[in-house]
Amino acid sequence: MAFFRVTTPETSTSWLAHSASNAGSASCTAPMNSTLAMERNSTQVLWPTARIRRGSTKRNTPLHERAIAALCLAASAPVLAVASAFIRRQSPGGPVLYRAERVGRGGRHFTMYKLRTMHVMPPNAPRLTARHDPRVFPAGRILRSTKVDELPQLWNVLNGDMRFFGPRPEDPAIVHNCYEPWMLESLDVPPGIVGPGSLSYFEDESRIPSDPGEAEHYYVTVQLPRKIARDLAYVRRRTPAYDLALAVRTVLGILGIRSQSFKSVRLETATEEQVLGAVRSRPGSSLPG
Repeated sequence: MAFFRVTTPETSTSWLAHSASNAGSASCTAPMNSTLAMERNSTQVLWPTARIRRGSTKRNTPLHERAIAALCLAASAPVLAVASAFIRRQSPGGPVLYRAERVGRGGRHFTMYKLRTMHVMPPNAPRLTARHDPRVFPAGRILRSTKVDELPQLWNVLNGDMRFFGPRPEDPAIVHNCYEPWMLESLDVPPGIVGPGSLSYFEDESRIPSDPGEAEHYYVTVQLPRKIARDLAYVRRRTPAYDLALAVRTVLGILGIRSQSFKSVRLETATEEQVLGAVRSRPGSSLPG
């Protein structure tokens, strides 16, 4: 059985240490380390990707996607205007846009935009939204359920930070405190507005605890590994047909229709079982069964 060592580049090691110290905290059972020993298995279900590096100026989005994003942003302007009016009316005193720092391809930090759906809270408030979270105002619930709150991310696509399809970018605190080595593979591709992991999270929102603190713990210990494992199916096999399937599944999800018959769903389920099964089999794994 072969073992090999993976070490992040020297610049990345210092960046990780600096970022982790400034990213806040998250309750995780397995913090990420910059130097790790991992096992290569015959099926290559797991392999190391420690290509975290300081933010690059290279953009992730091809020109045709930026053009489509510009058209969609212009077309959605009336919807954004109406949504902004409801936000100002139901939650005055706060900004219309929610600006969230996220980690993208190769560990590059960027600002992701959303319509604000929650009342302004103190900085030490829980990062994740619980089921029936009282911080979400009525119009915000509608914006979240219809995914209208994600429309400002068209600007992120236009700006080259994101693509339409790909793994959803995570909060730096979660990346630096909660990611295990195998999860880093999800940072090999540009982040997206829609991805397999985010679709599964959208479908499983009813399982999120009502208490915000419990919701954060449930997310990082149960949902995060599942979400990233499913994203790896896309990372390893992304095609235009896969993108189309994700688009159709997103529309069906908004309409409340579960899309289990898609080939892409079966692929994601198989990848999740493979990856998480391999993780659980490793000595000292704390991943729930």
